[in-house]
Amino acid sequence: MNLNENATEDKGNYADDFPDPPAADKGHSTPPLDPDPPAGDEDHFTPPPDPPAGDKDRCTIQDIDLDEIQHLASIGGQKDILQSILFIQALRHSTLDDSLLPLDPDALDHLRNPPQHQLKIEDPHLHLAIDTYLALEHSAVEAYNNVHKAVPQCYPDTDFPSHHKIKCIVAQMSGIESIVDNMCAEGCTAFTGDYALLNRCPHCHSYCYDQIKYEASNGKVKSPVKMFHTVPIDPAAAANMCYHDEWTKHIFEELELTDGKLSIYDDIITGTEYLKAVNEGKIQDSDIVLMLSTDGAQLYESKESDCWIYIWIIINLSPDLRYKKKYILPGGIIPGPNKPKFIESFLFPGLHHLSDLFFAFGTADSPGLLCLSSMVGHTRKNGCRMYCGLKGRHKHGQPQYYPVLLKPLNYTVSGCDHNDIDVNQLLLSPCSDYVNNLYHVVSTTTTAQYNQQQLETGIIKPSILLGLLPNRMFGIPKCFTPNIMHFEGPNMGSLFTDLWHGTMRCDATDDKDSWDWAVFRDKTVWMDHGASIAACAQYLPGSFDWPLCNPAEKINTYYKAWEFILWLWGLGP
Repeated sequence: MNLNENATEDKGNYADDFPDPPAADKGHSTPPLDPDPPAGDEDHFTPPPDPPAGDKDRCTIQDIDLDEIQHLASIGGQKDILQSILFIQALRHSTLDDSLLPLDPDALDHLRNPPQHQLKIEDPHLHLAIDTYLALEHSAVEAYNNVHKAVPQCYPDTDFPSHHKIKCIVAQMSGIESIVDNMCAEGCTAFTGDYALLNRCPHCHSYCYDQIKYEASNGKVKSPVKMFHTVPIDPAAAANMCYHDEWTKHIFEELELTDGKLSIYDDIITGTEYLKAVNEGKIQDSDIVLMLSTDGAQLYESKESDCWIYIWIIINLSPDLRYKKKYILPGGIIPGPNKPKFIESFLFPGLHHLSDLFFAFGTADSPGLLCLSSMVGHTRKNGCRMYCGLKGRHKHGQPQYYPVLLKPLNYTVSGCDHNDIDVNQLLLSPCSDYVNNLYHVVSTTTTAQYNQQQLETGIIKPSILLGLLPNRMFGIPKCFTPNIMHFEGPNMGSLFTDLWHGTMRCDATDDKDSWDWAVFRDKTVWMDHGASIAACAQYLPGSFDWPLCNPAEKINTYYKAWEFILWLWGLGP
């Protein structure tokens, strides 16, 4: 078995879909990959430090004392951890009256007193304007302005509002109004939470406000250099959704009749964590259950992601509705082109307004999920996004780990030479493993200890989600989900593409000329294959969505997950 060095997760534009994973503070200079003992020196790798004084059996995130975590981190002087804890503490103690995120009085009143009746628009002129505004949602503002000019010419008595006015009216009626916060020009940090009063970015030291205008006005004009938008969750938007209430009752009735076994597992609400939360009273009948999803957005064709977004999915809705655009709630939009470095500061406003809503899952591709979990990446020793405890293996003298289940032949790397792992026996680690390992990480007092704990535990720093109320969320790491879509699509697709092109790096003992599967080493064959894929469009049924792009032209910039899946498993060599 060959542990190949090319096995990366998201290749091409997929690797840029979300900000870089959190890195340890410069004071603790963490290397790009997990710190690993030098080749031949594994036996001298010092053991982890003892547990913190007064260590106890911590079983759930409810057992995490944030004040204690902050105190331990302050002793160790880990600025990156302290930085995250400040935002976690602010999130845990947040209220709608919080001065860190002041809301417009009307928006605050709407959140506290959502409308209890169906909206009725009796003015036909206003109804026409709203219909026009919504119909042109994908068009330029100029399209609405042209209609605004044309309508009075035909109907002089019509009070047809301007684009700005109708936008404000729709926001007022729907209650969906974005919160605008400042961010640094380079996109490193948002000036929110504990950074709300800063004038310069703590990472790149760029200014929050336009310094020319600021100095010319003697500090009176504060014009933000860059801003981002957050849309607070409106509970009214998720009202009258009874699917999960009705089916939860049905499921518990079935469990009583079948000795705790369900006939089918087809949705989130049939899962163990959900049913456990309901049974323990964490989720009540009237509760709104949410799932957060983050990703990069490619706004222009043949271009890498240039902004980052997150959305809210309402689990109260039935599966045939909850994933449709109509029912998905926007969470936040972070402009690019640079990737955010301290993502917690951008997520803070959105998480701040969760209030009593129940946070079920945080979902993303692997780079994106690290921004929520604050764990190490998939190339580390403990790289499982679900914290299953599987230890990776690496080559002699190489720092990159791979989740290899079978022990390679003649393999003797210390710390990685465990026996074969039966995938059917893999179990998720209990929350207690994460909680106790987190205490070990924040208790380190030297760079060497911190690097070693990061290696052994897979934790970089506390997750921003620890700021949520423990009884209003699934435990960490159980709130993080697998990423099947990217695994079977772009991940596997990129690996097979390297094999077919004969570009995958290999050991010196291997001979690429013997790779009879490298059919695309001939560029002409690759171009012909791409053209044949594009020509398949007329033979594919409508259920395959829209036709595949030519992989020879678009695979590095414009290929989507579903295209990789169909190409790899249906039309590839």
